[in-house]
Amino acid sequence: MANINITYKGLTGLHNSLTIDNGQTMAQLRTAIIADEGLTSSYYGRVSIHKNGLVKDSTDDASTTLVNAGIEAGDVITVAADRNQATKQASQEMTLDIAQLKKQAGGDTTKPYYRSLNTYDVTILPTRYVGDTVTDNTGDGGDLTQGRPWT
Repeated sequence: MANINITYKGLTGLHNSLTIDNGQTMAQLRTAIIADEGLTSSYYGRVSIHKNGLVKDSTDDASTTLVNAGIEAGDVITVAADRNQATKQASQEMTLDIAQLKKQAGGDTTKPYYRSLNTYDVTILPTRYVGDTVTDNTGDGGDLTQGRPWT
């Protein structure tokens, strides 16, 4: 088959480019997007394309090749987060990891979404989850930290 350049809207909400062989399956496309974006694989739900009134995705159409799904160069693929994480802590960390990746902008400080406060520290949140239990963070006298949890 042939390599095609597609765009996907990742978990950060940003559009990223990816070159992939159109003989690959929808499941392989999902794997390639996960590797390219660089977040933990458990954060990802369905990868799909909506085209000509049809929906093809990496769950229901996992073995469908990209060419048979009608995916062509220039198409935009949508990525969904899997919000059903094992614990509330994992869900909180997923949300923070996604935000951190976007704020860091790959180190490109000229991007409009780059933020100098771009690394999170859950210990400066007033509360956080440990497993499924809400836990008060202590040690700062109860003061709220401006810009929390970003450092």
